[in-house]
Amino acid sequence: MPTEDTALREPQARTWRRDFAPYERCVPLARREVEQALARWGCTEEEVATAALVTGELAANAVRHAHVPGRPFTVALTVGDGGCVVEVTDPVTAPPTAVTPRPDDERGRGLLLVEASSVAFGYRSCPGGGKTVWAALAAQARAVCGERTWLPERLTAAALRCGTGEPAEPADVERELRCTLEAHTTGDHHAFVRELPGPDTGAVWTRWIRGHPPTTLLTLPDCPATSPTPCADFADHPGAHSWHLTTNDPKSPHTSPE
Repeated sequence: MPTEDTALREPQARTWRRDFAPYERCVPLARREVEQALARWGCTEEEVATAALVTGELAANAVRHAHVPGRPFTVALTVGDGGCVVEVTDPVTAPPTAVTPRPDDERGRGLLLVEASSVAFGYRSCPGGGKTVWAALAAQARAVCGERTWLPERLTAAALRCGTGEPAEPADVERELRCTLEAHTTGDHHAFVRELPGPDTGAVWTRWIRGHPPTTLLTLPDCPATSPTPCADFADHPGAHSWHLTTNDPKSPHTSPE
C-alpha cells in the first residue's frame, strides 16, 4: 500500500517533467516520453521498461480517479546512481487506494503492479492542493565488458606519433588493452590507448573483434557527459556511461568503490 512520505532525491541527479492533458489517450504518450528520456540518459532496456510500466499505471490512475476538467496531470523523473523515481501529480487530494481485484476483473491491478515493481512507493500532498504519487525503482547492475588484448608494435609506434608537437613517451601508451564499454555480445571492442595534449583534443582509442588483434587507431572526442563524474569513454559510445559500470579490476576506471 502507498504511504504518505517524500521520495528521496540524490544530489546531481537528472530530472525531467511534463504536463499532460487529463485524458486516457495521453497515458501512452506519457509512457513513450518517459522511455525516450531514460534511453537518452543511458538507462538499460529493463530500467526503461519498468519505469514505463509504472508511469503508465500511475498516469492511468490519475486520469481515471483524479480527473478534473482542464487540470493536467504531471509526470516527473529523477534519475541518480541509486535508480529512478517516477512521480505523477494530479489535482485531487484523496490518497491512492489499492484494491484486491477479482480474477475476472479487467482493471484494478495498477497500484499492485506499481508496488511489485518498486523498492518504495508512496504519496505526498501538494501545498496548493492535489497529490504526488511516487515510486522508487532500483538501478540495474551493469558491468564493464573487460575483453582483453594487446596493442601490436606497429600501432604502439603510431600511437606515439599521434597528435601535434613532440612524440609521446612510451609510458604514455597503454599496450595492455581492456574494453571499457558496457558488457556486450555484438559490435567491436574499444580500449583507450593514450591522451592527446591540449584541451578538447580527445584521446587515441583502438578497436578490435574478439579473436583478432587491433588493426587501427582512432582519434575520438571525449564523452561530454559529466554528471555525476566525467565519463571515461569516448563521445557517442554505445551502452551506459562509465560511472554506471562496475568491475573488481583495480586497474579499471570503472572499479566499484569499497
